[in-house]
Amino acid sequence: MQNIRSKSSNVAAQRRIVVSAVVVSMALSGVWAPRLVADTSQDAQATIHVVGQGDTLWGVARLHASERNDPRAFIDRVRRLNDLSTAELSPGQELRLPPRD
Repeated sequence: MQNIRSKSSNVAAQRRIVVSAVVVSMALSGVWAPRLVADTSQDAQATIHVVGQGDTLWGVARLHASERNDPRAFIDRVRRLNDLSTAELSPGQELRLPPRD
């Protein structure tokens, strides 16, 4: 009986070693590396605008877009960042805004 318990504890220890080795090798090979690197994409630099009653994309663009840029380009970027298929906004909706150029 003791021999059976000894074998099962050895198997469990071997499994832990194998799992640990797999986790370490995946981490070292870069499988999880992108999650550990700081996000420097435009999404990471985006700010949030909470939509108020009567807000429009044009109005949001006039508030947040750089004066030297066409508001239509800013609106297009906002729609892509937020996966908006229409220009309709709802009060309380959070819009990610691209950084000012």
